[in-house]
Parts: sequence; C-alpha cells; structure tokens
Amino acid sequence: MVYIFIFLNENINRMKHYLIDMDDTLYLHRGKLDYNKVSEDKRLSYLCQQCPHKKYIYTNATFGHADILLQKMKLTDHFKKIYSRDDKIIINDGYISSMKPNIHSAISVESSVNRNYKNEKNTFYFFDDLLMNLQTGKSRKWTTIWISPLFYEYKQYPYVDFAFPDMKIALEHLNKMDEFKNNI
Repeated sequence: MVYIFIFLNENINRMKHYLIDMDDTLYLHRGKLDYNKVSEDKRLSYLCQQCPHKKYIYTNATFGHADILLQKMKLTDHFKKIYSRDDKIIINDGYISSMKPNIHSAISVESSVNRNYKNEKNTFYFFDDLLMNLQTGKSRKWTTIWISPLFYEYKQYPYVDFAFPDMKIALEHLNKMDEFKNNI
C-alpha cells in the first residue's frame, strides 16, 4: 500500500504545464475553418478553469490565428502564452523553424517555460493531434496526449501516454486524476 501512495504522489511537488495544440486539438474543425462559426464553448471554458495547471498554446499556426480562435471561444484568459510558428529560434547565428516536430521548437518552448518557473520541478503535458509531434514531445520526456478520433489505437504508439477523442474528455479525465491524487 505504501508503494502505491508513493507512486501516486510522485508528481505532487512538481509544477505541471499543459502545452496544447490549437487546430484539431483544442478546436476541432478537421478541414476548412470558418471564423464566423467559431463561438464560445462553455464546457471547455469550465474545464480549463477547473484545471489548476499553467496552460499554453503550442501551435504550428500563426499567433494571429490562435489568438482569434481563443478570443472567439472566450478562452484567452485560461492561457499564459501562445507559442506559434511566428516565434523565431536562433541557432548558430541563423533562424530555424519554430514549427513542430522540429526538436529545437520543443526545446525552445520548454526553455521559455523553465525560465519563468526556475525554482519549480516542471513537468510538461503535451496535447496534439499529430503523432509525429508527439514523438518529439516524448523525446523531451513530456507526457504525451493524443487527441484523435482514432484514440483507441494509441497502444500501437509507444510514445503516446494517453489518448482521447477530444480535448474536453481529456481535461475531464486529467482533472479527475488530479482531484483523486489531491484527496489521498
């Protein structure tokens, strides 16, 4: 029994950071997007509010695109920052792509968060719909969460820790896990 308690509480003193992809992860549209059809999602807003962890958008979209979607969905206040393809990464006096699955993109985001929370033991939970992006996250020792209609196939992919059909179900599950751990 003691071993179970230690296992369940190993991350209690760690600060969790949720890195969440925008398109087809936080906002499902699976194809052409019409901004006029994007509206508030009260359930998603509630689940974000209930989640005690720092949340960030980590997207290959532009900052403007992610910002518009967050505003229309009325989720802006739930996110600390948007990491987008507009961010510049300098390596060896040159700019490189800040887009996923580039490993330097993941390192840059991780470093940015770590700079802001230096005294914390930071852990990263990465939500994305694309498996190749999750592979990069797993290589950084992030907990990976696949958001996909094919979520039930996740066991085929050793770099996927959890899988859900949509972000709301993912947050419901992870929020319940946090609540359970906090009540032990």
